[in-house]
Amino acid sequence: MHQHFIRKTMILSIYIGIVVLLAFGYLIFLSPATEREKIAACRGLKFTENNTVFPSFPQDAPDFTVQDSQGHKRSLSSYRGKVVLLNFWATWCPPCVEEVPSLEKLQQDLDSNDFIVLAMASAFDWKDLAKFFPQGTALTVLLDPPSNKQETLGVIAKAFGIPRIPETFLIDRQGKIRYYFTNTRTWNLSVAQTCIQALIDESN
Repeated sequence: MHQHFIRKTMILSIYIGIVVLLAFGYLIFLSPATEREKIAACRGLKFTENNTVFPSFPQDAPDFTVQDSQGHKRSLSSYRGKVVLLNFWATWCPPCVEEVPSLEKLQQDLDSNDFIVLAMASAFDWKDLAKFFPQGTALTVLLDPPSNKQETLGVIAKAFGIPRIPETFLIDRQGKIRYYFTNTRTWNLSVAQTCIQALIDESN
């Protein structure tokens, strides 16, 4: 009887050991696969390698100070610690307008403690922006006025080397531009959320 009990205990111990080893092996193989999936998601968004200001990425994002809808000054550096999607757009730009709903959904879906969409509007005042968002918006809209009436793009947009809008920069928690996207994207798709979540997770 005693030997039978010992034999059952040994078999159970071996079984538990095998289960633990399999679980450990699964976690080891899962982690690289998950990382590959996140990198593939960012690539799937078809980022651009450079522009006239940035020869390559990652690069430190130039700081700036602009005005929000309440007249308060906001600087890019004040969002350090969050992942920032910096989107340059305008109400007079049809592709920009098309992109806005997916940006709003993206902001709503991702935790605002870790992530923020800054919508940099090339406009001279808030009048058109107020009409565009009559019910308000989940986005943090900032005013980026052109330097004069002959210009269409804002001063900050030009400082970031943007020839046209919409264009977008994805900035990590340390304030480095990691990815640069020209033209429109559907930002509430899983591929975009996976890419952004990768930047949120890597610094936690």
